[in-house]
Amino acid sequence: METIGERKEAPRPDTPTASGKVSPSFEKYTQVYFDVIAKYDLAPTTALLLFTVRSLSRNKDGYCYMSKKKLSSLLNISEDTLFTHINILEKKVLLDSIPPKYRSDTSKLKLKPHIAEFIKQISNSITTKYRYGKSRL
Repeated sequence: METIGERKEAPRPDTPTASGKVSPSFEKYTQVYFDVIAKYDLAPTTALLLFTVRSLSRNKDGYCYMSKKKLSSLLNISEDTLFTHINILEKKVLLDSIPPKYRSDTSKLKLKPHIAEFIKQISNSITTKYRYGKSRL
């Protein structure tokens, strides 16, 4: 029983479970860069999709392999809405969508090199700002 002045600490989301796996809720985050949103005039859902794909594509080949069903669930939007925002990003030349080779495969999403480089520059300038205490933006 909790008394006044005493507080139970909630389990941290990054604490491994009994099986040794880290809680998936800890892994569901993304960084949003407002410079990108302003430069490319992105709607909030479109921007969130772009940055989520970036977060999920940090493997060697740079592709996001999450299924459209899971991705739409993660973003709390319908699959039709997801496809609409993917098309918007493709028209703005910010995202590549590679269809699956086989019916059972998932399609792959990847940021275009110029947007990936732009985000990397912003990220590096932020890192430099906090490392050395001055802004280079």
